[in-house]
Amino acid sequence: MSSLKRKRDKDDSGITNHNATRSVPLPADSAPDGPLNVTDILSRLKCLLDLSSLTEHADLSVRFMDIAEILLNGVLLRLTANSATTDFEILELEFYLFKSGCHEDPFTHGTEEQRQSGKWYFHRAPRRTNSESTSAVRVATAAGGYRGGTRKGLDLTFGGPVSSASTGETTSRYFPGAPSQDAAPPAQRALRGGILLRTLRNRETSKMFSGPSLLVDELLRLSNAANIAQLVKTMWIEDINAFPPLAVSAEPVTSLRLCARDALEKPVRKVYRSPRIGLDLSNPGIPPPAGSDIHATLAHPRTFFISKRYRYFVGPTLLTSNGRGHTLLGVYEDLVQNGDLSEDKLIVRLESTTGLKLATIVKYLGEYRAGGTSSLRSFIGAQGKGSGSSPVTFLRMLGCLDAVQK
Repeated sequence: MSSLKRKRDKDDSGITNHNATRSVPLPADSAPDGPLNVTDILSRLKCLLDLSSLTEHADLSVRFMDIAEILLNGVLLRLTANSATTDFEILELEFYLFKSGCHEDPFTHGTEEQRQSGKWYFHRAPRRTNSESTSAVRVATAAGGYRGGTRKGLDLTFGGPVSSASTGETTSRYFPGAPSQDAAPPAQRALRGGILLRTLRNRETSKMFSGPSLLVDELLRLSNAANIAQLVKTMWIEDINAFPPLAVSAEPVTSLRLCARDALEKPVRKVYRSPRIGLDLSNPGIPPPAGSDIHATLAHPRTFFISKRYRYFVGPTLLTSNGRGHTLLGVYEDLVQNGDLSEDKLIVRLESTTGLKLATIVKYLGEYRAGGTSSLRSFIGAQGKGSGSSPVTFLRMLGCLDAVQK
């Protein structure tokens, strides 16, 4: 099996157990024996992006980790522009998936551009329907403008098969073929997802670009593009394929591609997980608790999905600009699950692994634990606005949700 793949399992909360041995069954010939070579890594990634056959949350969560392992440890982001090539490491990303009937994550953009896997999707302003049902996602179409200012973002699309038009092939010799989205039944066509890039590091300079908008700004700067529209339409000639073409002659002058790392160049870095950054429960469609009855609140998709550990990252000490509370929680849960540590030793390990100060760690852990006795109502509606952006409020909210969702 792949040298990038670790044994793991997911419990009902979606938290990784690295000591377990359960894994989503794959065909017997799904991967070669021994480490994957450069070509194998990209071929495997293409196939992993296709979630058409998966219907269980646990299996999807395992697949998310498989994909994250490759994106964080096995590939680079290569920007070619102005006769120069710049390679970036991906240090942090988040998964958003809407799959009708089994994984209807309302935080997913759900745009038409996310219908086909293996593409770059720059965020567009959503167009909302008159009423948002519990299973609906925001509607963003190609007619809408690209996000600007600090709202920019870039996803790698996933969910369905990678198109043959993107790479000249649809399948790897290690995976069976999959039907195209157009040939799939209507329920299966409602399958759209994006892997949001949150932090990149320039390989040559080691400079960090932390935050979805800032990393897009850097891609625009290096490309000498005034805006996203100019980059995509004029410079890329609307070639938004993330995988390189089979024919080198088909490569445009300016492009953004995934490329495989040399399997021997660096050891595999530990991948951590946490909830996603910036999400809250302020949406007016979420019913507040009726007295002590919180069932309707917990049944709402936003309440269900907000605590999912769908943010994946490496190098916690580097991720100090955004999501410090999220990073602490991810490392904390990993240490608790994979070692019998006393409180003092746990805090020492957290300090060395996250780079956070001792006082900050103690405060953050205190907020998360105090959340177990907090009122869920205090995080719902207008009073919950911005909870996902403040480390203290986020940790208290997650502590509350983890307690009531058990």
